[in-house]
Amino acid sequence: MAIVEIRCPHCGSSSVSKDEKTHEYCCNYCETRFQLVVTSKKDVSPSGETETKEQIRYGKVEVKPEEAQKLGRFVLEKNVNVAYNLFQVFNFQLFKQISRGNNVVRANVFGYAFTNPMKGIINHVFCRENNHPLPEDFKDGLMRECVRLINDSTFEEKPSIQKEGQILQTPSLVSLKKLQSDVFSWITQSLVFRKSYMVQSSRSFDSGAREVKFTFKKKDVVQFGSLGCIAVPLFHFTYKHPSSTKPFIRDVLGYSGEVVKDDLVCSKTKFLGRVCDTFPEEICSACENPICNEHLKLCEKCGAILCKDCITSKGIVSKHYYCSKCA
Repeated sequence: MAIVEIRCPHCGSSSVSKDEKTHEYCCNYCETRFQLVVTSKKDVSPSGETETKEQIRYGKVEVKPEEAQKLGRFVLEKNVNVAYNLFQVFNFQLFKQISRGNNVVRANVFGYAFTNPMKGIINHVFCRENNHPLPEDFKDGLMRECVRLINDSTFEEKPSIQKEGQILQTPSLVSLKKLQSDVFSWITQSLVFRKSYMVQSSRSFDSGAREVKFTFKKKDVVQFGSLGCIAVPLFHFTYKHPSSTKPFIRDVLGYSGEVVKDDLVCSKTKFLGRVCDTFPEEICSACENPICNEHLKLCEKCGAILCKDCITSKGIVSKHYYCSKCA
């Protein structure tokens, strides 16, 4: 039976402890946190270079399109589009310590890098200290969903939902080796991590918060690798309203069900500009924006439904409301 000795990748110390909850190791000497990563299999390309072969991992779809057939008076069109957005994702860990006077400031940084595997460009790099970023740390909905899929390990070899009669072909992807090199170069040349620390001095005017900017070199990289080419599912629903010819769009993330774009919301605001969360049942006949029952007005002559901004009011003491044709 082989005995494997685990050492800190930063200082080389063999004094490490394991966190059973996160399955991470921590160096008892320099406090670096790291994970054991199993590398993927490699093959030799026709050019003779060693190239990592990775299969596209399709995110599992949990949203059921049939449950979105009708919302109030809005009716779903028959054609439901589902798109799989590709991200080549890399994860990394960086560790560096800097002396500032009598203070030693350490940065133990975990992060994700999202790249477009078809265009070969870096979309976004996000990092935080001590742990990998969580889904709620990302502003972009697709990246939030991608991190959810990574954390939950919910992938399929083939997409579970496709258009009828559609033959899904594997897109042409940029070399993983090139992408990996570009991301690694960006991290070690362009990434800046800011950290605040406190200074305590016998002279009160010298005490307070300070900030240090960390830049990283190759020796500061504790761990770096690819998490694979991940296809994030997104549903594109198109709705129609009987009072309008305008299409209304709702985009829903296929795994979590999070709505990232929604036209089916009341276009008006409440007191002090607060968002109106009442579902809209009607459409303004003038601007064709959706409105809830609280924000609609009826023309007193023809009965046209309008929002408060498109209605014409007459009278000082006794108000009367008309559409533009009846005013």
